[in-house]
Amino acid sequence: MLALGVVAVIHVAAAYGLWTHRLLAAHAEVRMLQVDFVAPTLTPPRVPLPAEPHRPQPPGKPATPRQRPPPRQTLLVTPPQASAAAVMAATAEQHPVVVDAPAAAAAATPPVQRGPVALGSELSVVCHHRPAPAYPPLSRRLEETGEVIVRVELGEDGSVAAARVEHGSGHQRLDDAALAAVRSWRCSVPPGFGRGARAVALQPFRFVLQ
Repeated sequence: MLALGVVAVIHVAAAYGLWTHRLLAAHAEVRMLQVDFVAPTLTPPRVPLPAEPHRPQPPGKPATPRQRPPPRQTLLVTPPQASAAAVMAATAEQHPVVVDAPAAAAAATPPVQRGPVALGSELSVVCHHRPAPAYPPLSRRLEETGEVIVRVELGEDGSVAAARVEHGSGHQRLDDAALAAVRSWRCSVPPGFGRGARAVALQPFRFVLQ
């Protein structure tokens, strides 16, 4: 009997638990059915109001420049100036002219010597003895060529007073040969030359191998 009672109690408890479980499930289902989806609220976009058109302002009246009265002209009156003759006369009266005694006769100035006279073709006439320069043997073997221009200066007695290279050939041996030849020349006094006069001429020499 006790065992039957226990079994009955267990059945009753099981039935109660099953009924409670179904009741909770049904209640949960009823709650889920009551959940609704709320649609989002759409806010209409704000349409900007059209801007008012820019109305150009009417041009103002141009400013009229104020005219200034012309400046007053001041008339300057200068006293009349004395004439040049009157000024010179007054100056002469204030500063009398002192006339110095005649100075002694100046010393006799020394005679001015004339500069060198350039000779052209006259050099061949004046210098009757004009040997040509010798071609240096070493320059001939080395085949050195060129043109030398020598400046010749004749003294008052017709001798060669000075000789120097005006334009060299580029070879010292050729330049020295030209100078040695000019210094051995014998010349006479050019016609019409006075005392202390000198003559200058440029004499070219060309060294060419044949």
